[in-house]
Amino acid sequence: TATITVNPKPSITRQPANTTKLVTQSAIFTVNATGLVTGYQWQQLSSANGATWVNLTNSNGKIIGANTSTLTITGVTESLNRFRYRCIVTGQCSPAVISNSATLTIQRPGRTRTTTTTTTFLVSKLPGVEVNTIPAELKAYPNPTSGQFNLVMSNYAIDKATIRIIDASGKIILVLETEILSETHTVPIRINNVHNGSYVVQASQPDRSASTIVVKQ
Repeated sequence: TATITVNPKPSITRQPANTTKLVTQSAIFTVNATGLVTGYQWQQLSSANGATWVNLTNSNGKIIGANTSTLTITGVTESLNRFRYRCIVTGQCSPAVISNSATLTIQRPGRTRTTTTTTTFLVSKLPGVEVNTIPAELKAYPNPTSGQFNLVMSNYAIDKATIRIIDASGKIILVLETEILSETHTVPIRINNVHNGSYVVQASQPDRSASTIVVKQ
């Protein structure tokens, strides 16, 4: 007798979503896939009318997770306005699957999207578009650290937030969730068991995110 094992090809269960960010904030795109996934490759299209998709690589803390399920672009600038991003997911079985593309929209601080009904001005949040007029902020102390530090989060909504710590290769080494209870919220964090070096710390909510660099020595 012989046994035949049929491995499933990769299938995307969560597509990356459009996002709107203020200058200097971090943009995060995520894709979820099932099957025997062996790799991720994020790509960038220079504009809404661009013709060539370019593979992204991790770059000095500016581009993180180019080969993981979560892509982070820190400190976005106006030059990235209307850029599009997608992910190629490969598996043990062919063919690879390509996600939908998501658009990054950049706003200057203080701008909001508005609509009117008679004489009343309302802030309108379109599906898939994030609006935040006050940039979220992160600070870490002591920094450099021997492995224990406090993360101070400012201008986040009173709600849950997700904290990620990412190494220089783009690997996520820690994920934790915290409940924001005040305008300024402090979270104690330990990274004693990681190698010395620089790490990107991100804290995000559905409508806002920020990042900072922590040095362990």
